[in-house]
Amino acid sequence: MASSAESTIGLGSLGDNMATVTLSNSTIVENPQVGTIVGFIGVTGEGASENAAFRLIDPGSGRFEIKPISQEGILNWVLVVKNSVSGDGSSLFDFENDALNHFTFKISATGDVGTVVATTTLTVSVSDNTAPTEIILSDSSVVEHAQTGTVIGSLWAFDPDDDDTFTYTLTDDAGGRFDIVDGNVVVKDGSLLDYLSAKSHQITVEVKDSDGNIHTANLTINVSDAVNIRNGTATNDRLHDSARSDLFKDLSGNDTLYGLAGDDMLNGGAGNDKLYGLAGNDTLNGGAGKDFLSGGDGADTFVFDNPFKKGHFDHINDFKSGQDKIHFDLDALTGFKVKAAKSDLLDLAKKSKLDKKSSVGLDKVFKEGKLEKKFFTVGTASNDGNDYVVYTKKSGTVYLDVDGSGSANPIEILKLKPGTTLSFNDFLFI
Repeated sequence: MASSAESTIGLGSLGDNMATVTLSNSTIVENPQVGTIVGFIGVTGEGASENAAFRLIDPGSGRFEIKPISQEGILNWVLVVKNSVSGDGSSLFDFENDALNHFTFKISATGDVGTVVATTTLTVSVSDNTAPTEIILSDSSVVEHAQTGTVIGSLWAFDPDDDDTFTYTLTDDAGGRFDIVDGNVVVKDGSLLDYLSAKSHQITVEVKDSDGNIHTANLTINVSDAVNIRNGTATNDRLHDSARSDLFKDLSGNDTLYGLAGDDMLNGGAGNDKLYGLAGNDTLNGGAGKDFLSGGDGADTFVFDNPFKKGHFDHINDFKSGQDKIHFDLDALTGFKVKAAKSDLLDLAKKSKLDKKSSVGLDKVFKEGKLEKKFFTVGTASNDGNDYVVYTKKSGTVYLDVDGSGSANPIEILKLKPGTTLSFNDFLFI
């Protein structure tokens, strides 16, 4: 027997012309959690405003259902995972099983008068849950003869799959010197740590994700009676900080920086860098180039103080609206000449004695402090003459619109994870 779920959504008038139900994403990683969002449901085709009911036609599987979500006051409908395991505990989503790695079903859209305006066959494919790719230790130094149980650092694993959990095992403890307790590498026998006899020891750590995939790495622990300071070079560096609040700066090359514990300041400098703040309230500045920024836990600040160039925009992987902040240096905007809205331009002319007919730099339009609400819009284009910052939520792209109206080609300056919530309150000009 076919199972179904029905929900109502406000849409443009569906009309009678080849309307099609769409799903924004068609893949899901194997062994998902119940409630995992597969994709947003929509309808393409001609029409104006009309309510529609969606009906999920899912023959006997019971894997999916349609649910509403509200984002910034806008109601959307999504396809989510309803059940992920069968009665015997086996997975209902298995990449290696041809019978469980793709699912075909139909979703129909019905208009106000009860007429089915679209029924579309859709397929969701299951992708493989891959093994973790890297293990790092938050601090790699320990004072000689440290007490048993002294925490050296926390273990972190990186995995391409979202929502994985990890289990760590020490397969080589450097002759009984170290152990793993609650995800931390600790001293097992401090009497075996002697700086004069050995300045470092190697351990081997195995990490297993929730799907049973394993990655193994050799890690080096330095024995010292002083803080181990690491400086970047002109090459492509990979630097990890200590458990304190650290500062990395003036680096060149394509660098990878890990903040880990503490409130860290990570400056990528030149090159296409990868910055990971991880724990703490961190400040990340990719510098020049196309950089990947990940704040991790805490309230993080993403700083942009280099002149923006077409095609050279950074990617923030995990921005949290209302918690994290985006800081723009006004000096980085001087190259953008805009035709400000008449009222704004007249006000600027009075203050700075500008020619009332001339264009001005965006550094003159914006003020130090928070972004004014009138200069920001969420959508695919500007709505009036002063929407200079445009955010397209579906793609996660932030644009600068040089005329504020959408008639000129906007310039990409920043990319967030698609679907991320973003508000004018998240911006600060410095």
